[in-house]
Amino acid sequence: MVVFWTSLMVGCLTLVATLATTSMNHRQAARLAAESRSELRRDAARELIVEVLVTGREWVSNSELMIPVLGRFKQSDHLEFVETDSGKAMAVRNTRLTRALTEARMRIADVPLVKLIDTISRLHNQAPEKAMGPVVEASFSSAGRAPMEPILEALQYVRSVGLALDELEREATPYLQIGLGPA
Repeated sequence: MVVFWTSLMVGCLTLVATLATTSMNHRQAARLAAESRSELRRDAARELIVEVLVTGREWVSNSELMIPVLGRFKQSDHLEFVETDSGKAMAVRNTRLTRALTEARMRIADVPLVKLIDTISRLHNQAPEKAMGPVVEASFSSAGRAPMEPILEALQYVRSVGLALDELEREATPYLQIGLGPA
């Protein structure tokens, strides 16, 4: 009879130990899966932020080069510029930045980053009116010799986009850095 109770007790203890181990394994697997999903979301956010920063800085750099040139164009030059390789490349950069900003606004949930992305998007969307437009209008009215004031104001506006991109990078870095622990 003692053998029966001993066997039963060993069997119960084995069952309890097995259930406890299985439970711990499931909890650990769930935690690892959640960490993996979180890291995948961070990877996607990293890629989106990098795309906004790279295309945004390309747009800023190109705009800083083009604004003084646009101020020297006559009306016919503006119409021809749209069909040149440079004009087409400028349109592609603009579209890439618009797409990157839209995708980042749709997929990133961190409020501070979303606010900065919205600011950059608003500045970028207003650039034709606030930066390029006044320079083009001044060049039309002065036969391709726009005064420096609209050019400087446009460059300052474009610089504000660059500063907003710098702020986005500063804010995003702590959220999105990859921790390189010991191997």
